[in-house]
Amino acid sequence: MKIGRNDPCPCGSGKKYKKCCLETDEAAAREQRAAAQAPPAEAEPPGEAPATAAPRPDRLSIATAANAKLSPPYRAPMERLVGWVAAKENRAHVQRALDCFRRRWLIDQWDDMTLQIARDWMLIGYQTSRGRTLAQTFLSREGHRLPTAERESLARLIAEPYRLLEVIDLQTDGGCTARDVYSGKEFRLRDWSAIGELRRWDFFLARLQSVGDDWEVGAAIAGDRRIRQAVLNTVNHLLAELQPKNPRVGHAEVLRVRLPDVIEAFLECRNQQSLPDIGENIDDAIPRPYVATYRVLNAAGLREALSLNGPFLGDGLDRYIWAGRRGRQPKHRRRLRGRPRIVLAGLSIDRGFFFLDAISRAFRRKGKARIEKLAAAHLQHIVDCREVSVKNVAIANRPRDLPEAPPLTDAEKRRIADSLDNYFREWPDRIVTALAGLTPRQAAAEPENRPYLVELVQNMENERPAPGVPEYDFTEIKRELQLTEIL
Repeated sequence: MKIGRNDPCPCGSGKKYKKCCLETDEAAAREQRAAAQAPPAEAEPPGEAPATAAPRPDRLSIATAANAKLSPPYRAPMERLVGWVAAKENRAHVQRALDCFRRRWLIDQWDDMTLQIARDWMLIGYQTSRGRTLAQTFLSREGHRLPTAERESLARLIAEPYRLLEVIDLQTDGGCTARDVYSGKEFRLRDWSAIGELRRWDFFLARLQSVGDDWEVGAAIAGDRRIRQAVLNTVNHLLAELQPKNPRVGHAEVLRVRLPDVIEAFLECRNQQSLPDIGENIDDAIPRPYVATYRVLNAAGLREALSLNGPFLGDGLDRYIWAGRRGRQPKHRRRLRGRPRIVLAGLSIDRGFFFLDAISRAFRRKGKARIEKLAAAHLQHIVDCREVSVKNVAIANRPRDLPEAPPLTDAEKRRIADSLDNYFREWPDRIVTALAGLTPRQAAAEPENRPYLVELVQNMENERPAPGVPEYDFTEIKRELQLTEIL
């Protein structure tokens, strides 16, 4: 029986067919016709296997959602839910959930963590036209067939909201304590393997799942503290959009209904690639394959040295460039202005290491001389190398393979610890560029600058040192500056 365009949609949404599932069904019919009209494949010569291209899997397919790291109480009901959602009658709802992401970003560039929370939202957070999520519909229709334990576990998963959390403490047993940014509720996480490495004050979006008295991360997307305010501003903007329609809506509802927009904010903040403003007449297309690698001993001292004394321009995200002009012009052209400047080297701080990428061996040598003159006490050279294919660091924050640095001796560790103690003993009275030329002691006494000082100390406390480099305890600095907010 053929369904008319103005007939009620058979999916039960209450809408007309043309405004609901018509487009999806027509697309499926076109694919079937194209497959039926395709010419038969030519026979392969005997003895040769047919050269068929492997089908490319859909990166957001909900069929892989059951592969998430779930505790045993939640694994079986999630597998049943995925199997039910993948059935034919739910295809239109799955397609609409997919469209919420495909209209916005290049999914091929997402990491596994982002893909997992997107799949999780499609199952547990996305509301169909009936105002219910797929998980809620499954529980109401098929819940009576589930064992009691599985039904209760699935109900707990559905009831748990998405949260914005920050790490406030790390335990020696491998757990951590995270605090909800909006409600202030604290959760003890015994397993955060879904996120990866965490440090104090890291910021992440997650849906938690209870396991006894503790909690685990079911799905999450993480960032460091530098993106915190930008993400919170996005959530507040989305809240302002929803409140005229529903004055009672809160942050939890925003995170559930508009989660794709929040994920987009995380991705934009993590992948922000802004070059310093050095003018329009600059060329950054020349590859920089000549790399010098250093171990960072004091990240705060290194940043301050690069900001105050060097010819390096930074973007505030631990990336710097060294721009200049290469070579000499002929005599008859030396008076001409506007010679194009180029990026001679890019510099970046990444997970406790410092990288200098230069366009030639000569500029690598000159760059090393400048760096070591400015910040010799804060660095330790490891190796020089030449990369065959390299993207420019100032444009693309590409993930690096960290070098295998030689282990530090006990004498070197003691020397580094003494150097850190001497530097931070004087730090409260040093002029700090990040505090607009004030000293930390002056910033602590001024109410308008105190939040910037708190943010700076938290970022330094959250710094990931290189393997083997001792960490500095900022407790004494916080007490001396009376930063009770983060003590």
